[in-house]
Amino acid sequence: MKRIRFLYVILAVLVVASVGPLSFYAFKMLALNRQALETNEQELQNTTTRSIADEISIYTENFHQLLDDLDRVLQIHANHSGGQWDPRNAELRATLERFVSPSNHIITVTFLDAGGRGSQAGNFSGESDPFLVKMLGRAFAASQQRREYQSDPFLISSQQSQFPAMLFSMPVIRSDQFEG
Repeated sequence: MKRIRFLYVILAVLVVASVGPLSFYAFKMLALNRQALETNEQELQNTTTRSIADEISIYTENFHQLLDDLDRVLQIHANHSGGQWDPRNAELRATLERFVSPSNHIITVTFLDAGGRGSQAGNFSGESDPFLVKMLGRAFAASQQRREYQSDPFLISSQQSQFPAMLFSMPVIRSDQFEG
């Protein structure tokens, strides 16, 4: 049997004694860093989700305030013009255009009377989209039942691009009468 040289044994012991603790420490640090990274990533995702939800909530609240403002403006104009709006009135259309034009988030506004006739302002007409027509019908039915309506987000195709949109509907009630 051949004897192993004493120098090789010492060298092997030294390598094991130095590499062993280093590899143990390296694996331990990798596990700790991985765990810290996962925790930080979860916190970042939660923070991002929370901030986006807050932003959407603020935007929705501001939009409802805009709808209330439009309702007040329509009520003031109706009071000055004898109590009710004619859906084909040019002044009504001009009021709706003033509501749509300063905002790039509002693409169209429609005012319908109790009979479903109305005036529209904006640069988008959803009459060619059967899905949107059905959603508009649901919104008008909800208004007739004196309920506000807010659709789920959907995509609108316009000039070779798509963008997300939502449909909001608010009933117009004057003196406990549904007017549109």
